[in-house]
Amino acid sequence: RAFQTRWLGAIADLYKNSSTRVIFIQPPRTPLPRPVSIANWPWTTVDELAKRPWVTVVDAQTFEYLEKPELFSDYAHLNSEGQKQFSPALAAKVKEILAK
Repeated sequence: RAFQTRWLGAIADLYKNSSTRVIFIQPPRTPLPRPVSIANWPWTTVDELAKRPWVTVVDAQTFEYLEKPELFSDYAHLNSEGQKQFSPALAAKVKEILAK
């Protein structure tokens, strides 16, 4: 996590003095439950990045409703129906964030 925080933070920091908003999302990951729970980690990379005022971190559960077997073509990639549902949902979320 320290490595991710350092390098993702460095990329986000490139936009510190601009009007660019950096947005991190958790896309739909898999139609199957993850074998290792990260729910008990005391902090995550995005927790650290969210401390920057020019960074927005979208709630990790936002797109979980799309994590269904029928919306995936394999263990990690949305199929065409999943993409049809995810793309407008993502666009709406970005529009909502930028309107603030």
